[in-house]
Amino acid sequence: MLGHELYAVRGISVSIRAVHHPASAFMERIPLPQNQLRQAYGLQHYITDLIEGPDAVISMLCDNRNIHQQAYTPEKLSVGQVNALKQADSPIASWITANETYQITRRKEYGDKASSTRMARLRDAKLFADSSTTTVQQPEDEDLNRRITTAEREIEDLRTRHTELGTRHSTLKSNRDEIESNMHDIQQRKSAAQRQQAAWQALPEKQRDAETKIADAQRRLRASADKQFRIMTEGDEAVLRKGQLALDYANQISSLRDLHRPALEASIVSIEARSDFESIQERNAEDRERLVQREQEVRELTEEKNRQRARGDALGSECARVSQVWSEETAELYQSETKEWEPDRLETEIQSVQARLEMAAGDGTAGGQRVIAEFERRAREITEGYDRKAVVDEALKDLEERIAEVRGRWEPELDEVIARISEAFADNFARIHCAGEVGIYKDPDDFERWAVQIKVKFREHEQLSILDSHRQSGGERAVSTIFYLMALQSLARSPFRVVDEINQGMDPRNERLVHSRIVKIACGQSPHNISANDGELLSAAAAAASGRGGSQYFLITPKLLPGLRYEEGMRVHCIASGEFMPKELGSAGNDDQEGGGVTDGPTLDFAALARRALAAR
Repeated sequence: MLGHELYAVRGISVSIRAVHHPASAFMERIPLPQNQLRQAYGLQHYITDLIEGPDAVISMLCDNRNIHQQAYTPEKLSVGQVNALKQADSPIASWITANETYQITRRKEYGDKASSTRMARLRDAKLFADSSTTTVQQPEDEDLNRRITTAEREIEDLRTRHTELGTRHSTLKSNRDEIESNMHDIQQRKSAAQRQQAAWQALPEKQRDAETKIADAQRRLRASADKQFRIMTEGDEAVLRKGQLALDYANQISSLRDLHRPALEASIVSIEARSDFESIQERNAEDRERLVQREQEVRELTEEKNRQRARGDALGSECARVSQVWSEETAELYQSETKEWEPDRLETEIQSVQARLEMAAGDGTAGGQRVIAEFERRAREITEGYDRKAVVDEALKDLEERIAEVRGRWEPELDEVIARISEAFADNFARIHCAGEVGIYKDPDDFERWAVQIKVKFREHEQLSILDSHRQSGGERAVSTIFYLMALQSLARSPFRVVDEINQGMDPRNERLVHSRIVKIACGQSPHNISANDGELLSAAAAAASGRGGSQYFLITPKLLPGLRYEEGMRVHCIASGEFMPKELGSAGNDDQEGGGVTDGPTLDFAALARRALAAR
């Protein structure tokens, strides 16, 4: 509102300042109490103690000109007091004497001594001068004019001197700029030295922290070693239990095989009996059908016999009636015909027909009894076969449950072991920019057909294929074999392994890759010891035996490729033999300074031979 009134309405160009603190607030922030101000520096008052006015004016002067921090003394200060005020720890930066004003400027970025002091003569007051002096002004005009003339001459002299001083000032300014640049460089070096000193002073604390961390790590390492020992002990016990379970499983498989054979025989007998039973049933049905037919024929013949007998009786009565009137020839004809139809001859004919029927049907005869007895015997055997089959099926079911129980315990462990092997195997192949995996072929019908299945891929465009002698070359199979053995090292229970002809068929690239991988593992931190040995190769031995707990390898080869990878912990033994051996050799039993042991035979100084070869070149 005030700015609008002054600037817009009245058109007055003034500066407006606002102070939000009373004068008393500034009085509380004086650098030193007055008694200390007098004792330490010889200053009597602060400017605020010497003036009076409205609170707003005093506050504005304190805020704008810092009069509450400017000291005053009517007396001239001594050199010691002035030097004390110029010190870096002095709280007074501005003071006024009877004739002069002093202003000290301190620059903290340049250190404690980087300060400058500006001194000026105190000029006479122009605005608030004392009016009583006007009465004596006139007598003094002439004196003032003389003084003005003298002052003008002095001004001219001062101008000349000012020109000279300006030239000198330019020179001094150049020197000052150079000095300031040097001071800046020195300050930077000082800051760097201070940082280095601070870092050096912090080193003991860092060392203590590092030692504490090392102690903690060693404790954890010891605890880890104890835990690893317990785990290995438990692993050994688990292996023993697994071995016992494998033996039990083998015994159960043998028992199953022994029980399975009678079951198969019983099944075969049951099938044969069922076939015989069905055949006999068919034959019996046919016989019964023929028997029914024959019985029907017998009934029909019996009825026909009875009819014929009744007819014969009727005809006999008729013959007896008419025989009384027969002639002699008729009587002879009757006698001859009746002899053909006598009861005895008819009975004989009937028996003959019955015999033929018995042979066909067998009902009520010895032949029929044999057939029925055979049928009943076969029926009993079939029933007994079914009973035996039920017992065998029950035993087979119980055995299958036991097999499933045992398999449920060892198969997950087997899968876990194969997964660990496959992970290490795949890691070895990935490090030579190839791919590989290890799995199990599980035959659903026969455990003897289960097998470890290795799949590899040596080229980007190929798919993983089973490792065999048809798909991979000899060198690729050799690389796969050594990587598979290296993957087994976490499961090994022996200090080393021996592999025959491990590098046969390898090209130099594969030999370098395999050698580099073996060296990295042997000189690393692997907790187990496994070795690979090319037993077919005869000379120059390279033995990698890590002194840091890595895997142990013995590599024996008649040739050594140049530029192979070597690490600390490796040792190279060269064995010389043949008809071109030097005649003079070292004596047996000399100390092996490099190996720390004692040799068992004559030694050959390869270092001397190497020096001789270099000298010949």
